[in-house]
Amino acid sequence: MALINKFISFFLPDNKKIHKKNISAGQDDTIAKTEKVIGSAWPENNENLYSQLEDKYYQYFIGVNTLLDLSLNSFETQVITALENTIHQEQSLAEEIHRLPAIIPKLIHLLRTDDFIWKDVANLIASDPVILVGIIKVANSPLYNLDAKDEQLENILSQLGLSEVREVTMKVALKPIMSFDGGYFLKHSGTKIWELAAKSAEASRILAEIYKQDPFDAYLAGLLSNLGMAIVVKKMSKIKEFTNAPRSLQFKKEFLKLSKQLSVKIADNWDISPNVILALSEQHNQGNDNTKNIESPLGVILYEAVAVSMKHTLVSKNCWIKEEHMDNETDDVTFEMAYKSLEASIN
Repeated sequence: MALINKFISFFLPDNKKIHKKNISAGQDDTIAKTEKVIGSAWPENNENLYSQLEDKYYQYFIGVNTLLDLSLNSFETQVITALENTIHQEQSLAEEIHRLPAIIPKLIHLLRTDDFIWKDVANLIASDPVILVGIIKVANSPLYNLDAKDEQLENILSQLGLSEVREVTMKVALKPIMSFDGGYFLKHSGTKIWELAAKSAEASRILAEIYKQDPFDAYLAGLLSNLGMAIVVKKMSKIKEFTNAPRSLQFKKEFLKLSKQLSVKIADNWDISPNVILALSEQHNQGNDNTKNIESPLGVILYEAVAVSMKHTLVSKNCWIKEEHMDNETDDVTFEMAYKSLEASIN
């Protein structure tokens, strides 16, 4: 995904100042007006919109046009049982999703310090061939066109900047975990997992700038928010008995709840920042009049960002027509800003 129209390149090592990139004058004025102390207002005020988007996205993701109020069929029951066992058994979870490369937590920790030097970062990245290749590819992309080679790594990193280095390393580490091939569900739904994760990460970072929160934590929360779906799809593809499609409302409810719980479980096993884990934890507690449980700043950002991302995907697939849903859907300034900025970054 071309990361155009980014809102921020933050915490640069030379001056530690925040810079905004490619923001029009009108957008800049709007940001100034919408910057605020974040609270739980967005989840509480937009629960209906979020629920409608989530319902539509689930149907698009699974490939079912109509959900029915039916008892769980045999396939659905087997999937739910397998997911519950995975949540409660550490060994089962480890078998489904590998741990992050050891370099990632070290790199995140180093890039959060006040006195790091690019030589140390370059040495760490050079120790992981996959991340090294990912950095070089980004540096040579049309966006940067640095004509980079691995022996120039220290210079490449300083030119890319802190924000880009952080994001690229996480993308390179996580994309293979959320990309699949083979089997009906892996082919049909697996290709959609990374798409939503990448969009959620970008939208989270945009909203973090508006709400004056840590952009990298927000970006990371967005990437990880969809990770549980990777395990769900893998479990669905392993079940041989597939005579009935998953089309019950009860399965949808369990599917969404368990996938969010799995995202939290994986993030916790990976020793991700407590702020990110809290934000992820608050997501699976929402719904059924429980949006009041989303209270952390990052949790609110993530909730709104996922809604932005689901809407963008559904609109692009002609699965969401605004006039058929919330009458006041465009009234929320931050939501619309994030949506338009996400659209610009993709196009």
